[in-house]
Amino acid sequence: MDPSKAFRIPSLEELPPRETPLRPTTPPLPEFTPTGEGVLPALDPKAAPTPPPERGPLSLQGELKRTRDQLEKLKVKLAQAEKARAEAVKERDKARQEAAVLRKQVEALTASHAALKQALEKAQEDLKILQEELETLKKEKGELETLRKERDEYFTRAARWEKAETLRERLQEPFPLEAFFRMLFVPYSELGPGPEARLLALIEGYRALLQGKEHPMLSRTNRELLSGEPEGIVLLGVERLLLDLAESPLPRWLKTHAWLAEAFLTREKLSSPREEA
Repeated sequence: MDPSKAFRIPSLEELPPRETPLRPTTPPLPEFTPTGEGVLPALDPKAAPTPPPERGPLSLQGELKRTRDQLEKLKVKLAQAEKARAEAVKERDKARQEAAVLRKQVEALTASHAALKQALEKAQEDLKILQEELETLKKEKGELETLRKERDEYFTRAARWEKAETLRERLQEPFPLEAFFRMLFVPYSELGPGPEARLLALIEGYRALLQGKEHPMLSRTNRELLSGEPEGIVLLGVERLLLDLAESPLPRWLKTHAWLAEAFLTREKLSSPREEA
């Protein structure tokens, strides 16, 4: 390929001249030719303003009526405003009076509250002192109750010892006083005037003792001095008992049919805690 015929960019000198310029030309402005109708009248600043068109009598009366109506409306509104203002002033004065009364009440309540608070503090202090005194009194009361119980026990013990001493002197027996609190002493000679009465009292009293009941025979003993079941029974006057048995028809009674029949019908069996032990 021929290098002279290869593609290349031409220079400005080699370009052909342009027939038209690069920048556009401004077209000529059209000429305005004023006509008689298009001429605007010149404004004269010294010229007088154009007067408004004249109105007739009817138009003036209507305007006057409208003015009077507006005036009446304004008077009504003014009266309403005056009335509202008077009511507002009245309410303001009333509110001021109520506020003054409330301020006085608040001051009184404040003073009363301060006094009540002071009284409450004093009452709380007094209550604390009273509670301490109450606790002290409770302790003293407990101690007093203990002392009272001890005193009652002492008096009871002293009374029992006195009764035991009296019973020992009455029985004329050389028993120690402790025995009267543990053993049941039965003075047989004091149970009745005759043998039959004494024997019946002894039997019935012993039966009542086993059944936990009362009997006149037991009132002659030291039963009230016992705190529980007696450890034993001491029968005083055994020789008198033997004499009563010897003089009584008891042997013949044991041989009779009535005695055996009654024993068979009753079938009541008694037991002694001392015999069981």
